[in-house]
Amino acid sequence: MRFQRNYPLSLTSATLLLSQVLATGFAQEAATPEIIRLDTVITTETRQKDSSARLDAAEKSLLAVPGGVNFLSQSGAGAGLTLQQSLAFAPGVTSQSFFGGNDQPKIHVRGSGLQQNPVQRGLLFLADGLPLNLSDGSIIMSCVDPRAASHLAVYRGPTGNVRGAAALGGAIEQVSTAPAYSPPLLLSGEFGSFGSVSATAGSAAHVGDFAGAATLGFSERDGFRENNTSKRETVRTLARWQPSGEFYLAPFLDYTNAAFDVPGPLPWAKLEADPTQIHTGPVIVPINGTPTATQAGPNVVRDQPHRETEQWRGGLRSDWKPSSTTNLQAGVAYLDSHDVFRYPVSSGIQTTSSKNIAVNLHGSQSLTAAPIGFEFNWLGQQGDFEKKFHHNNRGSKGDLFGRNDLEAAGSMLSLAATYSLSTKWSVATGTSWLHETRDNTDRFTEATRPTLRVATPPASLPASVLAVNNSFARRYDEFLPQISVSFRPVERQLIFASVSRSAEVPTFDDLLTTTGGTPNSGPTGFAINNLAAQTATTFELGWRGALASRFTWDTVLYCANVENELLVLRDASGLSRGTVNADKTTHLGGELGGTVQLLANWDAGLAYTYQDFRFNNDIAFRNNRLAGAARHHLELRSSWSPWNPITLGGQIHWRLDRAPVDNANTLFQPRYAVCDFSIRYKFSQRVTLYAELRNAFDAVYAASVNTTDVAASTQAVYLPGDGRSLHAGFVVQF
Repeated sequence: MRFQRNYPLSLTSATLLLSQVLATGFAQEAATPEIIRLDTVITTETRQKDSSARLDAAEKSLLAVPGGVNFLSQSGAGAGLTLQQSLAFAPGVTSQSFFGGNDQPKIHVRGSGLQQNPVQRGLLFLADGLPLNLSDGSIIMSCVDPRAASHLAVYRGPTGNVRGAAALGGAIEQVSTAPAYSPPLLLSGEFGSFGSVSATAGSAAHVGDFAGAATLGFSERDGFRENNTSKRETVRTLARWQPSGEFYLAPFLDYTNAAFDVPGPLPWAKLEADPTQIHTGPVIVPINGTPTATQAGPNVVRDQPHRETEQWRGGLRSDWKPSSTTNLQAGVAYLDSHDVFRYPVSSGIQTTSSKNIAVNLHGSQSLTAAPIGFEFNWLGQQGDFEKKFHHNNRGSKGDLFGRNDLEAAGSMLSLAATYSLSTKWSVATGTSWLHETRDNTDRFTEATRPTLRVATPPASLPASVLAVNNSFARRYDEFLPQISVSFRPVERQLIFASVSRSAEVPTFDDLLTTTGGTPNSGPTGFAINNLAAQTATTFELGWRGALASRFTWDTVLYCANVENELLVLRDASGLSRGTVNADKTTHLGGELGGTVQLLANWDAGLAYTYQDFRFNNDIAFRNNRLAGAARHHLELRSSWSPWNPITLGGQIHWRLDRAPVDNANTLFQPRYAVCDFSIRYKFSQRVTLYAELRNAFDAVYAASVNTTDVAASTQAVYLPGDGRSLHAGFVVQF
């Protein structure tokens, strides 16, 4: 599908108007001259210094956590920034492009959501402490926009428990820039290959106790491949009333409208021949005189897979510091989502409308009479879903064959205490209680479900099948203790060891799946999967630190013994066999990040992730590696400023190891290396120009794969990465 291109030329004028409205509204609140003080006038240079200081403080606080964490500044990011790019240089996080652009990147942390296509669970995404996930734990990746954030905070694995993350991978939080520290006007734009266009426009005002900011975002691209267009429009608004230095209220309202085509996977031979093409479905060839289907996979030309999502999100946050040792935070968010996902014919068109509410309470207290501190966090969510299933009749909505009302509710309470044994040693202990429910009521009222056949085989299919009620109710309760020991040998170094429990509850997509579909026919029914929550006991050892501000490192080793891991199974034709619980699996890994200042104008860094995820004496797969995880993933980057306003940069994305495509370990994703180069010219504190050459050597490679249970050698499972592309942009702030 191709979108009508409408360039956002009105963004600048809209933002200027918004700036005047904000300023006028706040001025009316501040009518008395004594409130409008000269010290509220902040220059661009002062604002940038204050923002940098706040970022430094946030980074220092996060890196004091005894567990796997990442601090990723978004300062100076261009309009074309994607979630996959934001997380690419984070050790422990594997960030893979699915179709390029702002669609649904594959984000995994320590194996979270590893075998989902697309990834829709395994991580809790937060915006300023409140979840972006729906109440059943699922996430629509195309609605996560990092461009409005000052930084991202990643809490890997069980470290995310204290943020309310009932997920194997932990939590990723995007933290907004406070309106008072946002520039009055911020404009950015980017244009590049494959018809890509992105723009953002932001405005902020600050008068007296009131501040407000709004950002408009737009991105569109035709795509590297056929059937690869994407488009996203966003609005982000945030206000803050701060009558004192100890308390503030911050209402917010966000809107996202995202749509993208799904070009789908290719067999390896097709990818090597022409990675821009799309698959046309199985090919029937005679083998020993018998017609046999080869090159299994979706017929993208016929089925036109596509996804469109519209989300509204609003709420209120507050922060109160009654003393230097006490901090209390509270927040509530309402999320209204409408999602239409046109899968290939084997799964049909699934339309989901949901209304979700989340409440978060967080507090910390340090005692002055004793070297001990306490922290608590409670996250509660509740949501109602209406889901409709239609057949995909050659890219159009066909007959309704299923309708369900779904309700999810959850609550996670975490309590933690930290005791300082001395100036160098401390012990932290805590526990979390998790309670989740998943209820499904079948609302399909017909006695039979219609079927659909768009091609042969199958040669025959009844016009309808008996409709079997698929209602269910599930309850999950987990107790998750943890303990850690920390040692600070010198200032700016931390050594820690921990043992933690974590858990993840299945989503509705895991519990209720369509069945009976083939590459040429629609589903004939549903599977009700009676799944347990997956749990993990994780042993972790880490050391992070810095030397003389020239060298930093952050290394973590972990071993997670996982029980009932949620695996999404597919057969040799790529068709879903539903979600199952594995018996026991082991996730063994190492995460290393580091930076070095080679010269005053030259620095470099690396992010290395090692992951060896295996079955434990499984009946079918013995001790095989889990599909989808490469053992070695390395990111290298360097920047050099030969002259003051110019910075040259380079980056290598290096997959050093083959990744198994299937759990049987019979088919593998080849290793690859992709090089990017960039140049930035900073005219002043206000204006920056940049250009980027991505995949400079035009490597032909599979950026990610659709994992299966047992794969065929000619199966369409490989998702091509983008070819060579050139992008240029600007960032202007006043």
